[in-house]
Amino acid sequence: MFSGPQRFETRLFSGNRDGRQRLTVDKMVGIDGEEPYVNVVCHYSKVRDRASRGRLCQSEGVPAPRRDLTLTPIELIQTASPIIGGIGGAFYFDPATLARGKELGLDGLRFYMLGRCGVLGDVEAKVVQSAMGYFEPSMVEKLWDSARARIQPREAGREYLACAQNFGATKFSGLEGLETYAEAAGKVIAAQDPAALALFSGIAAEPPASDPAALAMQMTSVLREMRGSVHLTALAACGLSPEIAHRVCRPDAIAMFGWQEGVEVTEDHQTRWQAAETLTDEMLVPAWSSIPEADAKAIVETTSAMQAVLDK
Repeated sequence: MFSGPQRFETRLFSGNRDGRQRLTVDKMVGIDGEEPYVNVVCHYSKVRDRASRGRLCQSEGVPAPRRDLTLTPIELIQTASPIIGGIGGAFYFDPATLARGKELGLDGLRFYMLGRCGVLGDVEAKVVQSAMGYFEPSMVEKLWDSARARIQPREAGREYLACAQNFGATKFSGLEGLETYAEAAGKVIAAQDPAALALFSGIAAEPPASDPAALAMQMTSVLREMRGSVHLTALAACGLSPEIAHRVCRPDAIAMFGWQEGVEVTEDHQTRWQAAETLTDEMLVPAWSSIPEADAKAIVETTSAMQAVLDK
């Protein structure tokens, strides 16, 4: 098994040195309009700064993917996670996803909230807030309650997953190694203890797609939720609220997530954030160490190839 001091070498695609993709929201209207958030205009662009690669708030000191890496388990996590983070959420505001949401009577952010958290079932907004983190509670309540009045959460969740699968089928069908990657990713997912990881557990329980490219995207989205859910538990363990964590890692997106400006981020907050990032990686080691070297290489190389497609 891939654990302890065991190491492996792999070659990454050189295009990954150019960074990940950033979702930019060019225009957004308020929550209380008749059709709020329906005019969200989104696009992706390459970014070069470390904090914007994949996970927009990747901790400092984690190296960007490069050629001829030799990785320990923790380095594997730190290499793969930013790539997975970028790919796994790339469908959220894709035009096809927004169009499907509109067909269901949901604007972009309502479909995002109800679709992503629909795996939790028809629950109260506080339950959604506990699983999502980061968003201001009253914003979650408005989006969730108004969206579930139009469509059942579980149905929205299935529709949203279908959007992810369709995105994968559209973008990645020409790539090699997708079946091997999906199988390897599935092993990591199966090895993760689901305790306290509600959102991850919900999406991980969904039936797999039959198309290899669709399944590859689905597994990538599940891995993204896996790290996100683990990270929320790490924040709690380090004594940092999701609100302050959001202010630390996304200082340019405070209002977008419903928070008020003007709260100071202290050195203590920064220190706790870094501790939570480190703890997140450490908590993921058992699951990621469960796979053999060949599977680890398949995950890094295939997700790199997927990212290269999105970078074009």
